Amino acid sequence: MAVSASTLEIPSFVAAADLLRRMFLELERLGLENSRLHFAMLHRTYAIRQRLDKLSGVVELLKSAVAPLQVSDLSRRAKGLIAQLSDELEEISHEAEDEFEWIEVPHV
Repeated sequence: MAVSASTLEIPSFVAAADLLRRMFLELERLGLENSRLHFAMLHRTYAIRQRLDKLSGVVELLKSAVAPLQVSDLSRRAKGLIAQLSDELEEISHEAEDEFEWIEVPHV
C-alpha cells in the first residue's frame, strides 16, 4: 500500500474513536446520577451509538483499504463522523455543565 497523508491519519482516527467512545460512556455514567442529563441523553443515545459503531467500522475498513480513492473516501467519512460526534458530545457536556451551575457549593 502506498503511504499517503490519509493512511498516516489512521492512528489519529483510532485514537479519536476511542476518545469519543470513552466520552460517551462517561456522559452515560454521569446521566445515571443526574436525571436531567439522563433525559437529555435518552433521546440521543441510540444515534450516538450508531455513529460510534459506524466510525469504528470505517476505521477498520481504512486499515485494509488499498486504493487511494477508497482511502480518501473513507478518511473523509471518518472525519465527518468524528466532527459530528465531537459536536454532539460537546453539546451534551455543556448541557451537563449548565445543570450543575445553579448548585451552590457551601463555603467552608
